[in-house]
Amino acid sequence: MSNEINTRIAAYRTLAGYTQFSAAQELGIKRSTYARMEKYGNPTPEMLKKIADLYNVSVNKLLYGEIGEEKREVSIITDPDSLKKEQTLRQDSFSFGNSETFIPSHKELQIIKMYHYLPKDKQNKARDLIESLYKETK
Repeated sequence: MSNEINTRIAAYRTLAGYTQFSAAQELGIKRSTYARMEKYGNPTPEMLKKIADLYNVSVNKLLYGEIGEEKREVSIITDPDSLKKEQTLRQDSFSFGNSETFIPSHKELQIIKMYHYLPKDKQNKARDLIESLYKETK
């Protein structure tokens, strides 16, 4: 395995919006175990697959970085300034006309991505359903 795997695991975790603690919880391990992986880059093959699935990247990206565009992406997201900018974009807050602010979780961002890829008629149905459920809770 590449000796930069630890850097890529940490970068993709941050990009996906996880803390070490929340990533460890999702993976079913202790935070200290997860922190060692980010420090030393020693995940088992099974854990590497789980991490790749959690962060929605390929195992090859974690192991080697991929040739071409993906390789460049890894170097960009490990740059502190670019990483900070990406985190800011991912932590956009949403206001619902009151003082309450909502910062979407990783799973909620995944749902938004799924919504984005639905055909327009399905998006309209999903939006109508969510709006009606929201109105019911008021």
